[in-house]
Amino acid sequence: MKKIIFSIACFLMASPLLVGQDWTFSIQSYQVINASFQNPIRFNHFGGALDYGYEVQQLDLSSNISFRSIDWGNQVSIGQGISFEILKREKWKISHKNNVQINLPLYYNKLLLGYGITSGFEWSAAKLQGLVIYYGISFNHLPDYLEWSQRKLIFEGAFSIGWTF
Repeated sequence: MKKIIFSIACFLMASPLLVGQDWTFSIQSYQVINASFQNPIRFNHFGGALDYGYEVQQLDLSSNISFRSIDWGNQVSIGQGISFEILKREKWKISHKNNVQINLPLYYNKLLLGYGITSGFEWSAAKLQGLVIYYGISFNHLPDYLEWSQRKLIFEGAFSIGWTF
């Protein structure tokens, strides 16, 4: 865990070398579409995220940390993302954003690590400076959770609304 935190800190300290930096705080909601167990819990899971966006050689990248609820409990995720601008107008733009993350469920029994992938579309308005709306799909897998439950694989619809500053 110390190596992960150290790596993220080194990465963020290199930020003066980067161009076009911003922070985005978002509130997230996830709706379960399909899961690896019978009778999945069909309600929204909520969470929050902090993204650090930056540009490297004309690529829009982001590092993020999030906390959310999920069928197997609560988890903290650390991720890396990339986005591609699809359509840009004078007052708004649409981008395609992909994110991979390492998930750390918050348990007392045993440290479990999972992973997740999120892909979707992000809309931002120039007139409402900072407003960002995202909708996509999310896939999360927790391989070692099978020892406790059948809930180890979840496919969800992901929605978030955030503010960039």
